[in-house]
Amino acid sequence: MNKLVAILMVLAFYKANAQNYRLTFAATGASNSIDSIQVRNLTQGTALTLAGTDTLNLQGVLDVPNTFNSTNKSLRIYPNPMGQKCTIEFEAPETCPANIAIFNTSGKRWIHSDLFLEKGQHTFQLNNLNEGLNLLAISSPTYFFSEKLMSQYSGNEIADICFSDGKSLTDKGSRISTTTANSTGMQYNDGEWLLVEAFSETYSSVTTIVPSASILIPITFFECTDGEGNDYPTVQIGSQVWMAENLKTTKFSNGSDLPFVPAWTDWTNLTSPGYCWYNNDVHYKDSIGGIYNWYIAANANLCPAGWHVPSITEWGTLSTHLGGSEVAGGKMKEVGTSRWKFPNLGATNESGFTANPGNYRHWDGNFPGITNAGNQMIWWAAEDGGSAEWAFSVNLSNGSASFDNGTSFSKKTMGYFVRCVRN
Repeated sequence: MNKLVAILMVLAFYKANAQNYRLTFAATGASNSIDSIQVRNLTQGTALTLAGTDTLNLQGVLDVPNTFNSTNKSLRIYPNPMGQKCTIEFEAPETCPANIAIFNTSGKRWIHSDLFLEKGQHTFQLNNLNEGLNLLAISSPTYFFSEKLMSQYSGNEIADICFSDGKSLTDKGSRISTTTANSTGMQYNDGEWLLVEAFSETYSSVTTIVPSASILIPITFFECTDGEGNDYPTVQIGSQVWMAENLKTTKFSNGSDLPFVPAWTDWTNLTSPGYCWYNNDVHYKDSIGGIYNWYIAANANLCPAGWHVPSITEWGTLSTHLGGSEVAGGKMKEVGTSRWKFPNLGATNESGFTANPGNYRHWDGNFPGITNAGNQMIWWAAEDGGSAEWAFSVNLSNGSASFDNGTSFSKKTMGYFVRCVRN
């Protein structure tokens, strides 16, 4: 197959399967500014961090029409073949955002830059392009021009393109953005889930999206600080706002100490509030949170002010919003098997709930062995259903995408985890 034809086929394929989108972010709620943003592509497993004022450029491949015009007078390259550098002259037919890219014969993109080009003549200098046959493409939403480009350069310097006077393509007001924000690129294919966690001083907020266009994403910050001073990320799921990690406080919301009960004999006989860390090791505090018996979970002052331990009905509301108990668990679980044991069925975390596994404390005061690590996560619900010894709990498993959200009764002396929901 002709190598140039192969390049064009690759471009045409990506046109049908990917687009370039620009995501910008704006803060609302408890803070009106964003310090930084972490973005994770839950489908690809990639991640990056950008400043709160930055634009995220989700990059498919070029936004190219299905017909190609590779012989034209608007695009000229000389010398061609090139050595270490060459000159590119381009006559832009109209004023609009544009894209310059260079691909090799396998369709790999060497150079990619977004510009705002005025109608008329533009001259660029290309440097250090790897040896071989390439395709230069300049495109916009309404035009596409391309030319074959042969390079004879065999050095080790990184390829780059700039204006003919040596200034970078980000100079001369050539960026599409009219602000001082930077643009950070991330590979993205249509239909993939992104998890966005934004930070502002002590606040953090989680959002999950499947972008299908260039959009402004509102980031709503909620105050969520417990009696010990720990701050929690939050995530809005449907009409509810949840903590995006487990509670880890050692104090009630009024600042008084929670009863710490490490000894197994004392735990067994408790009929009053008590908490501990897994295996009585405080190093588990930040990774999985605190372990609480039901008596303390039922206390209205356990969660941060303005938050509470969810009722079984509220857990059910979450499950319904996520498609029902058969699939909700997968949408709540963190992806992968770095913390969940294989196979972690159905895990997508598309809700942003970010549930990870954690061992519990048995009613007799013992802790399950290491063989149980990664199997499940269990949270308390606020009600006991009128029972003196038993109360509602909900759980997730590594072996299922389902969410048991109301059929489980546990002894009140069991030690489980707590997620709070906003009032």
